[in-house]
Amino acid sequence: MFDWAKDVNLFGRKLALHALHEKINLKKVKELGLSPEDNAVYKLLTDLYSEQETSNSLTNFKPPSWFTPNLKEFPYIDLFVQICTNELEGQIPQQSYIPNLKIERQALQELCSASEVIIKSSDKGGNIVLMQRDQYINMCMQHLTDESAYQILKADPTKKFLMELQSLAQGALTDNTITQNEYRFIVS
Repeated sequence: MFDWAKDVNLFGRKLALHALHEKINLKKVKELGLSPEDNAVYKLLTDLYSEQETSNSLTNFKPPSWFTPNLKEFPYIDLFVQICTNELEGQIPQQSYIPNLKIERQALQELCSASEVIIKSSDKGGNIVLMQRDQYINMCMQHLTDESAYQILKADPTKKFLMELQSLAQGALTDNTITQNEYRFIVS
């Protein structure tokens, strides 16, 4: 039920964002002294311009927006979300269920609470692996002490790598390869 309600609300958000952008475009069209019929042409031209701007840049780094318009500004969308949510709630039976895997659930809970057992997903294949704790620790230590695969570092190289990244990003910004927003996204 939660997933369904979440999906309906996310769809309502998309509809509201679309309606908000249309509202903003119509306002800009009015400010430019154009008629509402010119909105489609204005939108096409601004889309072409924004495509040109992003094609000059190699990337379009920016964090995802979490902005959600107030659905009360768009009563028809708000009503749609409410009706769909109410419909979904009406579809879910309110009666309780009788578990048919009682013994299996109990065995699984006991297995999960056993401190001497490690339960992990395998590296490949997505299978579940059960191991004795001491076997698991020995296997991990065997991997970590393998000097052909790992090397003990004298110091933490993270600061050095961050400085190199900032230097590369600054060079790309200076060469106009990336924009100021992309630079901020990379170094933050």
